[in-house]
Amino acid sequence: MAECSEMAKHITNLAIAVAQANPEIRTIDQVVERMRQYNGLENLPREMVVESIVEASRGKARVLSETAQRLADIKRQAGIESKTRKRIARLERALKSGTLPAPTATKGKTVVSAVLAELRGIEADLKKDLRRSLPAQKQKTQQRIDALVKQLKNKDYGPDVPKKALPTDAELERMKAKERALRSEINTRVSQLGDSKTKAYLREVASFPRAMLTSYDLGAIGRQGLFSLLAHPKRTADAIWPSVKAFFSSKSVAEQNAELMKRYNAESGLYQAAGLYLAPIEEDATFTEKEEAYRSKWASRLPGIKASERAYVSYLNRLRADMFDAMEASLSKNGEATIEEAKQIAAFVNIATGRGDFNAPGGILGETGQFIFFSPRYLGSRLQLVYTRPFRALAGTVAGNRAQKEVAKEYGRFLVGTALVYGLYAAATQLFDIDELKDLEDDPTSSDFGKFRIGNTRIDPLGGISQYFVLGARLGKETLKNNIETGKQSYKIKDVFDVITDTLLRYKLAPVPGTVLNIAEGRNAVGEDRRIATSEGRKGLAKDILVPLVFQDVYEGTQEFGVEGAALLFPALLGFGVNTYESKKPETTKAKKPKKPKKPKKPKKGEVKLLKANPAQAFESLPAGWREKEVDVETPDGIMQVAAGVAYDDISEVKEATARIREQLA
Repeated sequence: MAECSEMAKHITNLAIAVAQANPEIRTIDQVVERMRQYNGLENLPREMVVESIVEASRGKARVLSETAQRLADIKRQAGIESKTRKRIARLERALKSGTLPAPTATKGKTVVSAVLAELRGIEADLKKDLRRSLPAQKQKTQQRIDALVKQLKNKDYGPDVPKKALPTDAELERMKAKERALRSEINTRVSQLGDSKTKAYLREVASFPRAMLTSYDLGAIGRQGLFSLLAHPKRTADAIWPSVKAFFSSKSVAEQNAELMKRYNAESGLYQAAGLYLAPIEEDATFTEKEEAYRSKWASRLPGIKASERAYVSYLNRLRADMFDAMEASLSKNGEATIEEAKQIAAFVNIATGRGDFNAPGGILGETGQFIFFSPRYLGSRLQLVYTRPFRALAGTVAGNRAQKEVAKEYGRFLVGTALVYGLYAAATQLFDIDELKDLEDDPTSSDFGKFRIGNTRIDPLGGISQYFVLGARLGKETLKNNIETGKQSYKIKDVFDVITDTLLRYKLAPVPGTVLNIAEGRNAVGEDRRIATSEGRKGLAKDILVPLVFQDVYEGTQEFGVEGAALLFPALLGFGVNTYESKKPETTKAKKPKKPKKPKKPKKGEVKLLKANPAQAFESLPAGWREKEVDVETPDGIMQVAAGVAYDDISEVKEATARIREQLA
């Protein structure tokens, strides 16, 4: 033991000498490396140096006198107390000033070697494992049991002392909301990493025709952007030209997005914290993150589809940001907007621009609805907008009065803009003597309610909003009114579900289920042929899932008005609903060519024989359709019709057979 201690002493003295002679040496690793440069110490174990220094230091500590030990303890206690007082004063100053204290200097701090850092990491992991170990859990559980027993013993049944609420402000709330949004985005992406190939394939099948139908136009202006167009026409117009540039240039949409992200509310994280939806422009965006009209990767590879998506996303992102910024700035005139108020504004902007809230009433089945409806979020947003969900949701909330007033202002501007548009159309019908230009339909149960009527063409200036008023009116009055020009008829509702289906849902189905239903019924929602067996039906089915809506609208307009119908390209291009109904062809008065007389057919065997034998039996042997006819078997003509019906189904052949039978009887 003495020999070992002597060796430890020599190694320690050598290590101290090396450190003193080389000021640049600050770690045990550097000491060992320098000692190994001496002859005979090339293979000096590092562990031996460490243990020798520890052993020698312990020996030195043991020879300290009791008095010196007590003095050292007193000095250590005094130093700790002084440092603690200084830290307390520093923390109090930080709390009073509302700032975080600057990090303290590390003067005199021991330099940590790489090996020591690794050992500390191992130690920390072991401590963590120990806290999770079975004995540790048992100990914590026993402590909780003891606390409960003590509570029962002391009859302490009062409520728990509430924890002191942490201080907060608008900036901190924005940061927390941004953190939650980022976590939610990460969770969404992680969950979709595990999507099966089958699920991805089904999504593409459902999304491909949707992207095809909504491309090659600026339809977001007259659909998702309609509310803003009527409430703030200048703001909406300012977003159109950048959208056009984005259609022709991918560089332009990247620049616009970068400019958008430099706005104060974007850099501060308020957009994200409030839940304002801004569609991603990245190629690797997940399925649910993208705009619902352009989720198909297959379609994006076709010419013009990606350009249409760029224009669509660019327009709506800017419009949503402009609407949010304007409402938030208006709200902040009377004090900074709280995070709750910002959330309510963002919810309204999302709904007003066609991004319905799936968590609210009218959410239309969540993301599953994409397989059933053409645009589930858009459909939900129109329902929520018509029935003032963004306004009513604020009643009694923390956001309350201030945000509610801002939303009410937007509704008011929208109504004024709508009244102005209808007033201009009504004036046009009175000022211009145009036969095709018809007065506005004032019956809310008519499918033409709220639409401009030009001949057999209907233009919807409200982007589909009027359909929900028609639905409500039909359900309320229990009457229906079709738009057949030759004698409108009203009839009682047979079934509420039928009314909802015929008025709304039948027209809102996604392309795939809509096509399946059309094939099953042999017709589409407006009665056009969709039978696979006919050439016209097959063409119609292909058109329904492959031809963009803007092309369909213009083609139907030219069929109705000739070359002048091409003017319908403008409202169709901007996304306003344009529908042209087929006119009923008038009956022709041309004289029909006389048919060549057919050679009389010979009576079929048994035809007359059966008639003479038993006319009643002949009647019973007729097909069901003939038996339902009112035939008097007691008269010669009736008997002859019965006999002819035994052999023939076609009425012309029955007449011919009747003539032959009459000749035979004569």
